[in-house]
Amino acid sequence: MQLLIHLIQNRLYYTEGKFLPVRQEHMKAVLTLAEGRVDDEIKAIQKEVKDTWSRKYKLESAMESQIASYDEEMTALQEKYDELKKTFDNEKEQMEGYQEKMATLWIEHEEMLTQEEAERERQRAADARDAAVTEACRVISAYARAFLARRAAATAITSHRRRRERR
Repeated sequence: MQLLIHLIQNRLYYTEGKFLPVRQEHMKAVLTLAEGRVDDEIKAIQKEVKDTWSRKYKLESAMESQIASYDEEMTALQEKYDELKKTFDNEKEQMEGYQEKMATLWIEHEEMLTQEEAERERQRAADARDAAVTEACRVISAYARAFLARRAAATAITSHRRRRERR
């Protein structure tokens, strides 16, 4: 209001300390119009402030609900992650146990293969000795049969001669 008076004074609407009647009426009309505009502007601003606050509350509410749903989703995902991590850790521990057992079994397997190979070597050596002994026995047996056959033949001849001589 004081701003309006100041503007009016600067335009020299008054003379000799009094406003002219036409000017007074004009100023009253301008003042009434300005007050109406001010009231309209204040109402528009108040409506805009109210709409802005309403939009702010709606946005905050939407944001809070999104944050809440995000928190719920993240909580569910974290629980799932924790469960999967626990399962993974258990399976990893189990796998390490299996790897240790496999390493132990591999060593035992290698020892068993070494023992089997040594046993096969001993068996081959024994078979070779048995074959050599068998061959030697065959040769000795052949010589013995030949000897016995010669001796039997010699004995038969000798006994045949003795019989002849005795007769």
